[in-house]
Order: sequence, then structure tokens, then C-alpha cells
Amino acid sequence: MNLQYKPDWEETQQRLTAWWNHEYFGRCALAVGAPLDNPPARPKPREPETIEDKWYNLDLIAEWNEYGNGRVFFGGER
Repeated sequence: MNLQYKPDWEETQQRLTAWWNHEYFGRCALAVGAPLDNPPARPKPREPETIEDKWYNLDLIAEWNEYGNGRVFFGGER
């Protein structure tokens, strides 16, 4: 499996597995994120119409996650 926004996912996955198993993998685990300088040009998803839409509409939540993840540089284990 490879993540679209984390090109070094295979290595990251190995380190995260070691971390969860309380194993040493050569350095500390980090979560570092920063806005991308040039995020992909894609429209924002629609705003939720109701509070239920915001928390329970899985399709809309997935759209917002996809939009947000595409605008972040993932520099650590995330």
C-alpha cells in the first residue's frame, strides 16, 4: 500500500509498527505537518448543511480529508 500524500509510506509504516511494538528503530518518532507552498488546484468541498452532515456524512468527511491532506507537507511519521 502507498499513500498519495506520503511518498515514503513504506518506510514510515515500518517505523510506526516498531514504535507501536515498543521497539527501537534508530530515532524518535515525529509528527510534523506544514502547509504546502503550492497545494493542488482543486475546489473546496461543499460546506455541511447541518450539524449531522458535518459529523455523520462519511462521503463529505472523506472529501474534506482528501482536500486537507492534499494541502499539507507530511515531514515526520504521521
